[in-house]
Amino acid sequence: LIATQVQAMESASQNLEFEKAAEHRDTIEQLRKINERQFVTGFQGNLDLIACVLEQDFACIQVFMVRAGSSLGNKPFFVRCKLDNSAAELIETFLIQHYSRHPLPDEIIVSEALENTALVERTLSELAKRQIRVKHQVRDRRKRALEMALRNAQESLTRHLQSASNLNSRYQSLIEVLNLAQAPERMECFDISHTAGEATKASCVVFGREGAIKSEYRLYNIRDITEGDDYAAMRQVLSRRYQKQRQFPEKLPDIIFIDGGKGQLSSALEIFESLDLFQIKPSMRVLGIAKGPERRAGYEDIINEELQTLDIAMGTPALLLIQQIRDEAHRFAITGHRKARGKARQASTLEEIPGIGARRRQQLLQAFGGLQGVKAAGVEELMQIRGINRETAQAIYDTFHG
Repeated sequence: LIATQVQAMESASQNLEFEKAAEHRDTIEQLRKINERQFVTGFQGNLDLIACVLEQDFACIQVFMVRAGSSLGNKPFFVRCKLDNSAAELIETFLIQHYSRHPLPDEIIVSEALENTALVERTLSELAKRQIRVKHQVRDRRKRALEMALRNAQESLTRHLQSASNLNSRYQSLIEVLNLAQAPERMECFDISHTAGEATKASCVVFGREGAIKSEYRLYNIRDITEGDDYAAMRQVLSRRYQKQRQFPEKLPDIIFIDGGKGQLSSALEIFESLDLFQIKPSMRVLGIAKGPERRAGYEDIINEELQTLDIAMGTPALLLIQQIRDEAHRFAITGHRKARGKARQASTLEEIPGIGARRRQQLLQAFGGLQGVKAAGVEELMQIRGINRETAQAIYDTFHG
């Protein structure tokens, strides 16, 4: 059933029927959960099953967790590997790295016989401060579970490689559409988010050859501008980011995407000219992503440095990649903005309570470690703050608890 659904999902995706592909994806996830619950049923205690498979220059190490006899699900880890790496070598390295940051079970069952089992057991036992067993030769239920874990790891790696293949085709299309000398190693995209000028945030998301690099995402607070001035907001975030990065040319992106039309793109180009970025990295491209006709999703206009609209057909892999990057910048900006707006509104709510001004609000936030602490405090706790009587404490409590 899973294999059939995977084929259907891939077919729908290639035909750009993304909603249908998502339905197949959800069905696959439900079937996998049923499988996982079935093959770990009946285990006792705490154990992890670790399966590793290799294909091309990628490996998938899949961890299945059982605690107190109950399945906690699984998680795949994808790593690039050398052609002469073995699954056993990868598992050994993974065990030490993974369990130096995660709690250890009492027993670990691995899909490959390790060369240094005794050393690995001793290292893990020292980390856990108790005896840890690492096993490969298992029977009955454990053997069937390990076989299932291996099949799951293979399916996960296959899906990952298919996804990477799709990404590679999008990169190849981008090379052709933009007439690039080679595939970009680093792309950055900027977006601005606010509500009528309130709590303005700017996002920067980063993509590499293997997709999103979330550890390098950045969110910027935008201050000291006219509320709602998106041009000023964009100028500020670009100045702040690239004033620093210009000192490290190797970190400058190959392509910068600006979520906006010709006005936003012109502002960005002025900033880059003033920072001499094109002198530092002449090959760098800067493109605007403007809302297309009737502002419909999927019909965006891509504008180049000459403020000309590029002729890119809808559904082209290159356009899909650009839209993916822009959507991620948009999502990241909105998420950051909503959090900031919520905090600002709740904090200002404190000052609207009779008897609570800016100074008293600061005292409360410091005493309780932030707004969440104030919200969780009871009337008696609030009264411990100097200058807050029972009536004011009750008013604070009622503000957050109705």
